[in-house]
Amino acid sequence: MNTFGIASQIISIDPVPRAQVDGVADIALEKSLLEVSLSEFDRLEAGDLLFHDGSHLTFNGTDTVCLFLEVLPRIKPGVVVHIHDIQLPYEYSASFDGRGYSEQYMLAAALLFGNGWEILAPVDYLRRTGRVKHGGASFWMRKVALP
Repeated sequence: MNTFGIASQIISIDPVPRAQVDGVADIALEKSLLEVSLSEFDRLEAGDLLFHDGSHLTFNGTDTVCLFLEVLPRIKPGVVVHIHDIQLPYEYSASFDGRGYSEQYMLAAALLFGNGWEILAPVDYLRRTGRVKHGGASFWMRKVALP
């Protein structure tokens, strides 16, 4: 980000971090989202990036529920959020069978019934529709101000 003169802060929350993410993060929290104080998210400002790669499981007491019900509602407009392993608008592919991933269903519900997000890059969709040659299963969105 500094190379291009972009005034942003990258905070990575990942219990099993990868070098390529931590290498660019300003702050790398190597723990579950459940172990992070919610006040950490209050310092995020417009232009900041929040990367999330957690359990991907949706049931009582998971980091996924915390992300959608506690973290995302409190972040400020303009913050960009990345959620890993999202294949919307498609069903999870066979490579995800047996993992019990359910995170993208919470995201779909949030996007269908809430209007506080601008979709920036549903990477799997862009790859499958030929808009990008290489992709992954990441989903990028930005919090927008509500009237």
